[in-house]
Amino acid sequence: CSGILQIASFHPQYEFAEDAKYPDELQHAARKYTNRTPYPTLHIIREDDVEDARYEYGNTSEIWKRNELLMDQIGEQAMKQ
Repeated sequence: CSGILQIASFHPQYEFAEDAKYPDELQHAARKYTNRTPYPTLHIIREDDVEDARYEYGNTSEIWKRNELLMDQIGEQAMKQ
């Protein structure tokens, strides 16, 4: 049985599990901002919409990598503003 909704969490101080494993490497990485927002936020996503995106955009499993690379290009200083 598949679900109907997915929940994505965002927070001003969001950290990925890897951040705790490699704190020196990621301490100043802009990529940590991909899940940060000014206020704690829950994004409710309909799984049907996720499927539609997979159909329209193809392999969506690599989106997170593209987002991290974009954040690194923008830079941490710009993300802090």
